[in-house]
Amino acid sequence: AITDPSGRRRSKLLYNHVPKCGGRYVRRALKLLVGNESRVVRNEFQASDAHDRRDHFVVASIRDPCSYYVSLYEFGKRGRGLLYRSLAENQSDVADAYADGPGDFDRWLAAAAGTFSERLESSLPGLHVDCWIRTSRTDADLAGCARNFAKA
Repeated sequence: AITDPSGRRRSKLLYNHVPKCGGRYVRRALKLLVGNESRVVRNEFQASDAHDRRDHFVVASIRDPCSYYVSLYEFGKRGRGLLYRSLAENQSDVADAYADGPGDFDRWLAAAAGTFSERLESSLPGLHVDCWIRTSRTDADLAGCARNFAKA
């Protein structure tokens, strides 16, 4: 367990899965490192709230924004994801940008601009996180977050 700044004990680790930021791997690793009884998971598009931040040690993963957009684009090219469905339903000309023709990625990127920061803010209002797991240092950051959580 760990205490918050007011001295209150937080006995559970809450992982907030931000889309396209390595969440599947992080969830599996935290299950091994922390166990089910001390772990809570907020799935993609579920926001942490003030109660979560007060009662849990909050962990989230983060990805380099350029890598994030490339991953999101490639995911959409396979016809998957919320952004792909939204573009296909509402902006068919942009949905065609998944075709990989000249200038297609530029058109898609213009339509997708802001998605990364919007998803971060909607999942983590105010970005109140106790420990970040960077996809560029996933294993080291996972170990560090687990250590920080385990401190009494």
